[in-house]
Amino acid sequence: YFPDTDPSYKDISSMVLLEKTLEIVKSNKIKPLWVDCIIFAEKPKMSPYIPKMRENLQKFGLNVSIKAKTNEGMGFIGRQEGIAVQAICLSSMIL
Repeated sequence: YFPDTDPSYKDISSMVLLEKTLEIVKSNKIKPLWVDCIIFAEKPKMSPYIPKMRENLQKFGLNVSIKAKTNEGMGFIGRQEGIAVQAICLSSMIL
């Protein structure tokens, strides 16, 4: 839905993309119930940022769990060349 080749998405806020995504989801009669996120990063330490992340996501009515882990020095994450995120969303059809 949001190709990185489309210049209209350059520097767009992730909150705007989330809002658009939720509109698409709701238009398909799906309701997000729970979102579980894990951030993998060696640095920076994520714990100071997690409360604000959770607060921002809860503004959209999402029940959210956000956790952070290191990659124990392994791979590109362990070498501090990048960050990865896994997110799982439990959802329900709106009848």
